[in-house]
Amino acid sequence: MGLGGVVIASALGAGVRANWTESMPKGLYREKAPRRLERGAWAVVCLEGATARLGRERGYLPRGDCPSGVTPVVKEIAAVPGDWVRIERSGLLVNGLELPGTALLLRDSDGRPLPHIRLGERRLAEDEFWVLGRSSPRSWDSRYFGAVASRQIVGTVTPWLICE
Repeated sequence: MGLGGVVIASALGAGVRANWTESMPKGLYREKAPRRLERGAWAVVCLEGATARLGRERGYLPRGDCPSGVTPVVKEIAAVPGDWVRIERSGLLVNGLELPGTALLLRDSDGRPLPHIRLGERRLAEDEFWVLGRSSPRSWDSRYFGAVASRQIVGTVTPWLICE
């Protein structure tokens, strides 16, 4: 392993997470303590159950250290408990404000049908958060798997070394 690999490996062991997906800017993120579970924060989320299985089977998620056996995802918190979330084919609205670049896709990058949550409006419960990958309209996020519980958010991060 070269010097760069040693530095990255050391950083990853010291509260730094890497993101190489399109859903957030590629690079290294420093974990923030305490967790900041507010709109606009970047959350590290462990997906569970059928969502984690689908992500693993389709290759959206590599193996990792989440209890479900997948790598955590880094997403922006777009809605917090008590917010109204409306999902339409044309996109997402939070508290009546349209979020650009959030139109639902019917197929993933490999042309497979892409399941999404039910269209319509709902208020997030006391323990629910809505997360989005804001760097790409192709991000696999709450538009497809729904709200995540606070227990699934294992941390929050801030950009440290962005590669784009």
